[in-house]
Amino acid sequence: MSLATFQAALCAMTLDAGVAAQVRREGELALARWQLTALEQRRLVAVARQAGMALNCTLARANRFAAVHDAFAMCCVLLGPALRPVLDALWSSQQPGNYQLSGDVERFAATVTAHVLATDAPVGLLGEPQRAYLRDVLAYETQAYSLALSVRHDPDPEHANSPATWVDFAHDPQLLFEALQRFVQPPADLPLAPHRVRLALRNGELETAVFGVQDGPAPASR
Repeated sequence: MSLATFQAALCAMTLDAGVAAQVRREGELALARWQLTALEQRRLVAVARQAGMALNCTLARANRFAAVHDAFAMCCVLLGPALRPVLDALWSSQQPGNYQLSGDVERFAATVTAHVLATDAPVGLLGEPQRAYLRDVLAYETQAYSLALSVRHDPDPEHANSPATWVDFAHDPQLLFEALQRFVQPPADLPLAPHRVRLALRNGELETAVFGVQDGPAPASR
């Protein structure tokens, strides 16, 4: 009997509702991946079938989602009904290695790319032009998150500054941001209008500036 293995299985059941559902359906067979005694298996099956287990899974998912939403709020709006399968793929791919449930934010962009934006992504998961909007907004929020991380250990984060970084948009980002920050989908017929957005930290605050391609300075980096 290994307490660490038992706790790992219980953690997987709590953090991944799919694992908990499988244990409820299949009983001990669903726990074969862990080196557990028969007693441990019976106890975990009993836990999975308790009424409170669904609430535990919901609370765990809410805690994990909060960090993702903080960093990628506009992407979450754009994903719409595709958000649920993206989160399922994210949360089933790897469990957090600490009590802070960290790691999901860093993997979110890769999961969106693989399951929604890649050429072989499931057909129909998200339509155009939302995919086009999502590519640019994902790049923007990824850069903003990277800038926030860059000052996490700064001795004086309120006065931190950073070099500018740039993100290209195929559509007017101001129109996208206006809708997404109200938690509504942007119009599906926005005209193509190439823009560049400059991001930088100034005295610890994220500053952005939007330029049309015809009047914006050429970005030094992407």
